[in-house]
Amino acid sequence: MVVVAVSVFACRGGRPAQVGTHAALVESSQASAPQGTSRADWDSANVSGFYYLQDPTPPWAADIEFFQVSSTDLAPLAGDTSSAGARVLHPSSADSEALAAHPDILQFQATPLWGFVHLKTSPDIMPINFEMVKSRVAAGTLTFSTEAVSGVSYDFEGTFLEVPENARYGDTVLVGHLRKLREGRVIGEGQVKLTYSRGE
Repeated sequence: MVVVAVSVFACRGGRPAQVGTHAALVESSQASAPQGTSRADWDSANVSGFYYLQDPTPPWAADIEFFQVSSTDLAPLAGDTSSAGARVLHPSSADSEALAAHPDILQFQATPLWGFVHLKTSPDIMPINFEMVKSRVAAGTLTFSTEAVSGVSYDFEGTFLEVPENARYGDTVLVGHLRKLREGRVIGEGQVKLTYSRGE
């Protein structure tokens, strides 16, 4: 790719919570979304994956390719202190490929929620990721803020319409308010809708 998102931003002294706007967006999106997600579903829900902005994308967010959110990470098996596990965790290797090649020394482990905002780049340019430094999921809401890269950062507060891994391809699964900041000042903000992909 979260607690009651509005409270996170309110206590930060940021922009006034646009409750009416966000509520209207959630209500209109829920009209076509599957219903019946219980609190128990959210307590065990896996929201790890990739989230893509749906059109129309705000012009100031057009360079965002996706958000990645995860609550697991690939790590050497517990008790493995050899260098073998560390070697296969090379950043250029896909997790699934590494795990398939080394099931004897690697496993997925639960971690605190982590992720990043990934920008679109050409193949010859180093990927640009804004790592999430404050992120939380709780009872169907997601909030995060990112570290700054060259003075630019992002923050987001949103509501899941359904458990992402239960969604059909192309469904809107997350709606919320996204902000882009430069040196702490808002230079773009708006309501957005996102689709979901589990990824590899």
